[in-house]
Amino acid sequence: MPDQGHFPPETLCLIFSYLPRQDLARCLYVSRLWHAEAKPQLYKIILLVPGMKLNRQLAAVKDRKALVRRVEWRPCQYGSLVPPADLLDFFLDYRPASKHSENNSNNNKRAQPQNCPVAYPIPLESSRLTLKQFSFTGGQQSWNLFDSILYSLKSLVSLDLQFVKGNGTGKAYVVDLDRILTGFPRLKHLGLSGLMLGYAPPRTAGHEEDRYGNDDEETRTEHGLESFAFTPLLMWRKGPDAFTFLERLRHLRKIVVRSQWNYLNCAERAQPWAFGRALQQCCPKLESIDAFGAVILWLFDLPIIPSDKIPHLTSLVIEPPPSINGSDMLSVSMAQKMLKALKEDENILKQRLQEQELGELLEGRSAKPFFPQLRTLILGPDHSLSAQDLISLGVQARNLTHVKITHEMYNYAGVWNMYDTDAAATAAAATAPSDAATHHSTSSSAVTNKLIEDRRLWKRRCIGNQDVTLFLQLCSSLQHFSITGRTIPFFDLAVGDITTPGGPGTTFSTPGKVETLAIHPWACEENLQTLKFGLSLHEKRPKEQHAMVWKHFGRFQKLRSLTLPVSSLVPSPAYGVEGLLTGGGRLSETLTEIRSLPSWWVVEDRREMVLWFARSFPNLLVLGLMRYREKVEGGKAEDYTDFLEDEDVKRCSIHRIFIEDRPFE
Repeated sequence: MPDQGHFPPETLCLIFSYLPRQDLARCLYVSRLWHAEAKPQLYKIILLVPGMKLNRQLAAVKDRKALVRRVEWRPCQYGSLVPPADLLDFFLDYRPASKHSENNSNNNKRAQPQNCPVAYPIPLESSRLTLKQFSFTGGQQSWNLFDSILYSLKSLVSLDLQFVKGNGTGKAYVVDLDRILTGFPRLKHLGLSGLMLGYAPPRTAGHEEDRYGNDDEETRTEHGLESFAFTPLLMWRKGPDAFTFLERLRHLRKIVVRSQWNYLNCAERAQPWAFGRALQQCCPKLESIDAFGAVILWLFDLPIIPSDKIPHLTSLVIEPPPSINGSDMLSVSMAQKMLKALKEDENILKQRLQEQELGELLEGRSAKPFFPQLRTLILGPDHSLSAQDLISLGVQARNLTHVKITHEMYNYAGVWNMYDTDAAATAAAATAPSDAATHHSTSSSAVTNKLIEDRRLWKRRCIGNQDVTLFLQLCSSLQHFSITGRTIPFFDLAVGDITTPGGPGTTFSTPGKVETLAIHPWACEENLQTLKFGLSLHEKRPKEQHAMVWKHFGRFQKLRSLTLPVSSLVPSPAYGVEGLLTGGGRLSETLTEIRSLPSWWVVEDRREMVLWFARSFPNLLVLGLMRYREKVEGGKAEDYTDFLEDEDVKRCSIHRIFIEDRPFE
């Protein structure tokens, strides 16, 4: 072991930051230098969670509280795990109130929240000036004690609060955002979550003092908050003062929305256009959005078209078929043909309207971005990102570098029937009644009229596979892209043209015709560094199609990590895997990681497959093989992994080759 003098304090501090608490405790007894560097790391984070010997822990840290930087407090659902006096002593250096301190206690009554029936003595200033991060997760039985502690921690830069259901009355904890922003002037991150969380009504402009004694000037001072996590309840506010608190958050860069509700509740109360405009006006630096669950969030403002300004839409209506006379009505087959023709015309109109809408979006003049500085977009399951927003993002986003989408065909009608009611009312007021009546009379059926009306109101639709492909063909600034949840079918990635046999391109035979397939280049091929992309292409499909996809992935110039979750590409020379080298990119120099390599068990010589990857990509460090289902023949499972024990495979340049123990999300 090298002498301790060879490790400067900065190096020891960095090493100790990765050690668990048990090892840090042992390092205290090695030397004075190690003791001095390990001690701050040992007491840096204090966990007040169930199952720990909390009284002993609090006693141990009592004389070392100046070293504590972060506290995670998670009382059980029935109340605090330790006596309130011990916690008050730990957080606030609290001492039992004497008779002569009653006056000081009375002076602090206005700091007590209205929903706190029991008042604990609170000192004017906390001695916990070194505490930087604080998180709380608890039920109603702990809220009184929590209130007595929270607003004395003035030095916090990170605050996470989660209010869960406990053994109480079922009332929600009401958070006053103005009070939090005023009480924590150094705060950079604020997280609010939980089913038992509620938000205080917005303050009406002009009130001189709120219920906590903060005057109007204090509650309107610009704040330095940069990251804000909240629930959709905050987005459901209505009224002119609903989002006035955002006026203080001009430095906000990231929002995180976590929903535990369903879309049935959200669609009835959400106004995503109002919330988007408020963020656009008040938070010009916003660059990161992270949403999970039932969150209705719009990225673009799509203008409502007045009823008298839609000749370009009504001109797309197909002339209605001639009316059926009395003699024709006697023929059932004639009536069925007429209905079928009418339905076909409506489908054609729907396609024409979508093509016209796509043309407007590609021009980039109609849609106005709510977040022009957007760099990172993360959307979890059940997201409500529309096809119009995704296409507009590909056209207009110039700073977007990170996109992570859980792609699911969620099609709740309430979400896609929403439109900007405020803009619609304004457009209706500016339209003459006679013009509106003329518009409605041009429709030949109720369905046709509804299609035109939905287009006029810019009603959004859910994302399809082709919309994802189009986005990748448009957005040139992407550096990291991930789409999981559903695979993209090959025929939504490739496009085809009818041609004659023997024509250029990759062809496959179909009865009576030959189709030429091609994959359009992605706009991000020059900048993309990580790609997680699931592709549906069965191994029994023509090998030329597999080769086309491998060669498409070979176009990237800076790709470092390639992940193919739940895909079905075959990594074999017979299926064109050499396209990774011949596609025109630089993967042989840049690729360092391949994860979830699909269909490797189909390859006959799996040993040679691994060695080919090692030879072709000298910088490849990680090769993760997709988990497979064991094939049982004659009551015995066939093992495909024997090649991993080969000596040449073990000695190859790839540092880690393994079978992934669980499927990707």
